[in-house]
Order: sequence, then C-alpha cells, then structure tokens
Amino acid sequence: MRTSLLRRLAADPGRLAACWLPLLLAVGQPSLAGPAEAGAIPERETSARRARSGERGSAEDREAEERKQPITFDLVYRRGRPPALSGSPLSGLRWLEDGEHYLQVIEGKPHRVDARSGERERWFDPEPMARALAELPSIDEPTARSWAARSSFDSDRGRRGALFHHENDLYYARLDGSAARRLTSTPEAEEIWSFSPDGALVAFVRRSDLWVVDVATATERALTTGGSEKLQSGKASWVYYEEVFDRSWRAYWWSSDSRRIAFLQTDSSRVEEFTVVDSRPDRQRVEREAYPRPGEPNPTVRLGTTTAAGGDVRWIDLSAYDPDDLLVTAVDWSPDGKTLYFFAQDRIQTWLDLCAAGAGGGRPRVLFRDRTQ
Repeated sequence: MRTSLLRRLAADPGRLAACWLPLLLAVGQPSLAGPAEAGAIPERETSARRARSGERGSAEDREAEERKQPITFDLVYRRGRPPALSGSPLSGLRWLEDGEHYLQVIEGKPHRVDARSGERERWFDPEPMARALAELPSIDEPTARSWAARSSFDSDRGRRGALFHHENDLYYARLDGSAARRLTSTPEAEEIWSFSPDGALVAFVRRSDLWVVDVATATERALTTGGSEKLQSGKASWVYYEEVFDRSWRAYWWSSDSRRIAFLQTDSSRVEEFTVVDSRPDRQRVEREAYPRPGEPNPTVRLGTTTAAGGDVRWIDLSAYDPDDLLVTAVDWSPDGKTLYFFAQDRIQTWLDLCAAGAGGGRPRVLFRDRTQ
C-alpha cells in the first residue's frame, strides 16, 4: 500500500502534504510477494453459456456429489489436491491489460474472467508451453508438464511469459509455447528475481550482488560488484525483511521505463550474529543471522541507482542523516523514470521525510517532514 501511495505522490507533488500524508501514515508496508492462489471456488457459468455448451447444471451436479464424500485420511493426505477445508475465499485476482478481464484460479486452474458478464475460459492451453520446455536439454517431460500446469506463475506484466527456478537456475517460457530457454547456468543460486516492466529483462540477486539477464538472448551482466555475506546489494537484511519490507527480501525497484534500477546496499558488518536451529526439515539446519537487539547497531544502508545496461552506480547523498539512525522505509520511481522518491525515518520513528532525488544520484530534496512529537 505504501508503494502505491508513493507512486501517486510522485505523480502529484503539489498535493503531497495536504492530501496524502494522514493516510500514508495509517497504512502498512507494501507486500512484494508473488500472486496468491485463490481457494477452490464452485464453478458457476452463466445460464446462456451453459445452454450453448449443452451442460445445463452438469458441472454443478458433479461437484455437489464430490462434496458429499466423507473426510478421510486418504482424502486429505494422499490425494494429489486435498479438499479446501478452509472454504472458498476470493483472493489472488489479477487484472489483465485490457481492463475488461481478470485472472482467477478456479479448482487449481487459472481462468480469464469477463468482469461484466462473469463468463470465463481457461487462461491458456498448457500443452504448447510444456512441449517447448521439454525440448530444453536440462528439463525432462514430467518437469515441463508440472510447470505448465501450475495455477500461478512469476509472469511478466503483459502475462505473456513466465519464469521458473530449477536446480539453482532460471528458465523462461512463453505461455503460447513460442519460446523457451534457460536464462542462467551457474553453480550459484539466483534469488529474488523479477521481470522488468517491459518484460525484456529479469533482475536477480546472486552472491549478494544485483544482476540482470536478457530474456531474448540469455546474456547476463552484473550491475553491482563486491558483494559478500555482510555487504548485500538488492537484498534486504533480516531486520529490513522482517520489520520494514513486510517479510520481503527484495530491496531493488525497477523504473517504469525499464531503463534503471534503484537498490539498497546493506552493510551488516557491525551487527552481532545469532545462531538458531531450523527444526522444520527432516534434518535440522544451523543458521547464523545478523540480528540487532534494541540499542545495538542496525545495518547501515546506501541507496543507489544504475542503468539496466550496466555502468557506474550513482549514489543518493544521504549525508544529511546519521547513518546509525536512518531507516529507508519505501522507494519508488516517478512515472517518467526521471525522479526517485523515498521515505527516510529515524530509528524510533518520530519523523518521516519524503525525499526526491534525480536518477543520476546526488543530494535529494526533502519535500516535507512529518513529526509525531
């Protein structure tokens, strides 16, 4: 929510303080997680469509019979798709570009729904995409079919292509099956990937640095260098993940024209590490995480921009703030991609600055400051 409001603020700076600030401070942090799958929803076609298909009531009758089954151990734990015991909440809806249709997952399959009439159809035929993926040397046919049969994807904005992560590498496929390719091929894992707004590039984090790969050519380039366990670009520290970015590790932001990326570089070198045991897997994992206790040093951050084509990083001048007392809590671009807006706060959150900086870095302008005391 804060991200969408920040975008609206960026488009209308003259009304910043009067119109948006009270609402801005009342809402929560943005969620950057992928699309959620909707629950199992009874299929309800319009009577006209049922009449055309000659299936008047048959689908509903079959589903009603299925719902009469007794709840057994096998039904819940040994079926490929267990029943939705939590009901049928509507969630995970996504508008399509035409503004007339939206995507909805119904009984595990994505459907394209007409917003006016409620009529729907399968979003796409998974067979062509499955065949294209199965032609890749590193993907077998069962894997390709399971990917194509998913109910939700990491898709581009136009809903034309999808990303898949397999054995530490990224793969791309067009939903119509016209193209499929392996985008990365390295021993190291890629993480926190996302399409550029135009769908031509994919950004990701590898070895604590920010990278992009061209979807058409699978050409990679590093946008930052020098990353380490204690110095990360594009990936949030644990405290930012947990307390600032609503449990999202992503700490980079595409400009709307796909030409630039803004990112946080996080230095956790002064933060004490804690050892915890993850007992959820069959074999326990020992993890060490930088965790700042109250009163101890937080990770320090820098805000930078770079072009998707590569080149030098341009840093935003944050010298007006105490680095040990600074939180950068939201970042977004203006619609034309020329101005970067961000929130700066003190650690105990008694004030918030809305700042604007040029795409080339430098000293930002403080558009206004809000105080709680």
